This record gives sequence, structure tokens and C-alpha cells, in this order.
Amino acid sequence: MKLLIADDDKTFCHLLSAEMGAKGWRVTIAADAMQTIMYALRVQPNVIVLDIQMPGGTGITALKNSKHPPRPRAFPSSS
Repeated sequence: MKLLIADDDKTFCHLLSAEMGAKGWRVTIAADAMQTIMYALRVQPNVIVLDIQMPGGTGITALKNSKHPPRPRAFPSSS
């Protein structure tokens, strides 16, 4: 099982990561909203433990963007 811990509290992340890692979980830690989105898309965790107030945006916004990432805009060509 894969777990993403999205929190800027290093102590909390270390404790939860150690506990869940000892139980066989593969743990990834994100310290801000942007990392949360990137890791959620890359790792595709089974569970996300999400802090609501993080640097770079809210946890809710990060969760929404990890489910439906913004699409890049196409710029008109200048031909």
C-alpha cells in the first residue's frame, strides 16, 4: 500500500512515516501544496493524509488538483 503524507510539520511526518513504514506501507512525504499535487499524480497513493493549511496553497486545493490537474493552455501559433 502507498501512503502520501502531505504536511509541513516535519515531526508529525517523521513519526507517521516511521509508524506506517514499519507496518509495510510505502510512504511519500510532501511538504507543500505543489509537492502534494506532483507526488499524488506520480505515486498514485492508496491513502493521502492531508494537512488543510500548507505553504503554497490549501490542502483542499491540492487534493482537487491531484484528481483533476489543470490542463496546459494552447497558445495560438504566430505563423
